[in-house]
Parts: sequence; C-alpha cells; structure tokens
Amino acid sequence: MKTRTCRKCYRLLLFGSYYVAATKANSRRRSRVCKSCHIAITGKACRDNPEIYSRRLRLWRQAHPWIVKETRRKWRARNSDRESQRTRQWKMDNPIAATVSARVSGHKRRTEVTLTSDGSITLESLLYELEKQNWKCAVTGADLHIVGFHLDHIWPLSRGGEHILPNVHFVAPLTNMQKHANIPWEFCYAIPRCWYED
Repeated sequence: MKTRTCRKCYRLLLFGSYYVAATKANSRRRSRVCKSCHIAITGKACRDNPEIYSRRLRLWRQAHPWIVKETRRKWRARNSDRESQRTRQWKMDNPIAATVSARVSGHKRRTEVTLTSDGSITLESLLYELEKQNWKCAVTGADLHIVGFHLDHIWPLSRGGEHILPNVHFVAPLTNMQKHANIPWEFCYAIPRCWYED
C-alpha cells in the first residue's frame, strides 16, 4: 500500500486520502495535503475571500447549468417536505414577488407552447382525439363526461416535451394536478391503483 505524509498535518496516510489533482503534465498526480486539510484550507480561503469565491461559484454555475439543474432536482426529490415548507414560507414573506413569479412562470410556459408547436393541434384534431379516447381519462380510465377534462402533455414541457398532437392526451383534472411533471407511467408506478385503459 502506497503512503504519503501530509505537508499540513504531517500524518502518514494512504494514497486514497489525497485528492487526485488533474493536470496537463500528469493527470494522476496526487495533491500534497490530505483531504481533511484540503477542506480546511479551502473553507478558510472561502471565509477570508467571500467575494472571490462567490464570483468563482457564480461563473462555474453559468458554465455548467445542466449539472446545477440536475443537482437541484435531486436535492428537491430528497427533501420535498423541506422544499415545500420553504416555498410556502417565502410566499408568505413575499406575497407580491410570489404573484409576479407565478405570472412570469405562466408567461414562460406560454412561450414554450408557442415555440414547440408545429400547428398540428387544432380544435378539430383535439375533438377527434377526445372521441378516440372514448371520453375516458388516458391515465385512470375515469369518465370525462362526469369529471371534466384537462389537456395534458405526455412528455411534459418542463422536461423537453413538445406541444404537438402525438404528445398530448386528455386526462381527468385531479389526475393532471396530481401528476405534476411526471410521465404517465412514472405516475402510475408511484400510485399502484392507477392503470391505462384503451
């Protein structure tokens, strides 16, 4: 087992206790200080120079938006209760900003619909789709004559779906509100009572 002495705390540690510093000269070169010392040094530097590190973090986030988005999505999935509580508290503290934010998000959604539409969704095509579904909810099979209906995107717009005829179907209003941005089979997997009916 290879070992190295940390230049900060002078402990003799295994190579696995050191970060791999990827450089052009040697992509497998290990750092000279152990992971715990490296974290302490970095934390002190962040505390001493908050402006520099906040600027670096902002630039990194701008350069890697997909990583930031995926990390936030995973965090929200793990902490859904905490996220909803935080959102509720923010809306109570900032009622005007919350109203504006809701309007902006609605505008963004309308823009997405406009940009991804190919003109195939017309009143006639939607009525034909409804008749083809036999006035049944595409997810639960509920009678849409009784419960009403919502036009739903099979692959949600927020996940890259398009506002085209093959990507829409009619579902019951309550189902659509509970489904959120899930794909129908993800929603059905989460709620075993749910089924498809042809």
